[in-house]
Amino acid sequence: MATRYQIAPMDLAESAKYLQHHLALAGRNDPLIADDAVARLHKASLGLPRALNNAAIAALIAATTAGKALVDDDCCGQVPIKSRPVAEWTQWAANPIQATRDLSSQKVSQPTGCCQHDIHAKKA
Repeated sequence: MATRYQIAPMDLAESAKYLQHHLALAGRNDPLIADDAVARLHKASLGLPRALNNAAIAALIAATTAGKALVDDDCCGQVPIKSRPVAEWTQWAANPIQATRDLSSQKVSQPTGCCQHDIHAKKA
């Protein structure tokens, strides 16, 4: 037996409430993400919850790194948020199992730079 459910993309107001709800669950009740930043995160994520989570985490890290108490549009602009093309999200939504198989069969590139050095140092 299998169950499949497709979540429709959220609109901007739903994305804002979604982010506020998750911040409240984490204990943050006062504003942490500016309205313009929420709009940018929503647009980058196409209103999809998982993509919105990933984009928001990246923006929170950027704000913390910049020493800001509020995630603003500049923080979101500094984060390389990669939105999957709509066709790719549609394919995933239509058949998540096959899309996951397709993604897992792709080769993952080896890390470069400092990370690669750290990996080799640990192996030695």
